[in-house]
Amino acid sequence: MGRLKRTRNWYKTKSNISFFLSRYKKLIVILSLLVLFGIVIGIITASKISGSITINNLLDKNFYNFLSGNKSNFGLFFSYLFIFLVLVSVIMFLNFSPWLMCTTFLLLIFYSYFIAFNVTCIIVLYPLGGVLNTILIIIPCGSIITFMLILISAVAIKRGIMLKKYGEICADKCGGINYIKTFVALTMISICVLFIMCILLPFARATIIIV
Repeated sequence: MGRLKRTRNWYKTKSNISFFLSRYKKLIVILSLLVLFGIVIGIITASKISGSITINNLLDKNFYNFLSGNKSNFGLFFSYLFIFLVLVSVIMFLNFSPWLMCTTFLLLIFYSYFIAFNVTCIIVLYPLGGVLNTILIIIPCGSIITFMLILISAVAIKRGIMLKKYGEICADKCGGINYIKTFVALTMISICVLFIMCILLPFARATIIIV
């Protein structure tokens, strides 16, 4: 009986994921391309100054303070959590109007640029420790969080479009999904991944030494 229930739950979850991805496929592709654009610009910008780059060039001052021992991994987590929640709140708020969706595009480009620039700086400054930390910790966790932000943005933009076209009642009930539950679920997944990343990052402090 338990196995049958788990099978049903698995097929239901799989069906919901398939429905979600099919509904937001176009937006996900567009937003992913914008993120990729930001990543490329971030890498190119950091590469151009690679000859004179120092640890002070890191845009992420929270991570710099963590590496220098001025912030614990839990302090880093709460700093990142605050920034992430502000970012999600801005995305949700702005997309109540479809005319402001371009702001979401710019936020995602800047966010991906910020991450790519910092990762490139770490790799250039610390070839061994930087590569190990980015490949094993930062890139996997960062990729999941970025994808969650893409999904949150896609849902927020779609709701903004439906809100403008059909009104508030239909925007919340005619889309085939519960927007509040979706936002909460995607946010909670991101927070869990963020917490795991910050728990693992003390390894980075052991392999990346700031003199």
